[in-house]
Parts: sequence; C-alpha cells; structure tokens
Amino acid sequence: MTWKNFFRKIDKYKYLIALLIFLILIIFLDNNNLIKLRKYKKELNQAKEQNEYYKQKIVEDSLEMQRLKKDKEQLEIYARKTYFFKKDNETIFLIVKDSTKTE
Repeated sequence: MTWKNFFRKIDKYKYLIALLIFLILIIFLDNNNLIKLRKYKKELNQAKEQNEYYKQKIVEDSLEMQRLKKDKEQLEIYARKTYFFKKDNETIFLIVKDSTKTE
C-alpha cells in the first residue's frame, strides 16, 4: 500500500476524522474541557446546598436569640445545657461514654 492509496481511503472519512479530533479536543485537551466543567457544576451544586443550609441555620439562630433576649429563664436554661453553668449551691456531674471501648 502506498501513501497515495492510504490518503485516498482516508479522504472518504475526512469529515468523520475531523469530527473525532474535534471531540477529543473538546472533551479532554481544552482548558475548559467537559470533565472540568462537570467537576465545576458539582462544586457549584454543593456550594448552593451549603448556602441554603447556612441561610436556614441563620434564621433558626436569630429566632433562638430573640427568644433568649426576651425570656431570662430560657437564657438560664440554655446556659446550663450548653455551657454547663451552675448556681452557687449546685454540683454538676458529667457522664461521658467511652468511645474507645468496643462491646
């Protein structure tokens, strides 16, 4: 087979070969290839989910702050549960499970 015969056979499929080369460039070799684009979309979706979570958390915390500012008894209960505050005549015992022990 000579080069002339080879190029004649390729000439029949020149558009298909050009298309394949183009697709390879777009999918793998370009700076903004489809693989990176897919990764960026996934990261964007995760960021949107985190944004929604934190917006909801802000709303919940602001409602909790308003409730604690209005009611001093609720503030005392919150401080006892969260920061283990105690009155002068009280003793607090913390019971902690041993996470290293297997059953």
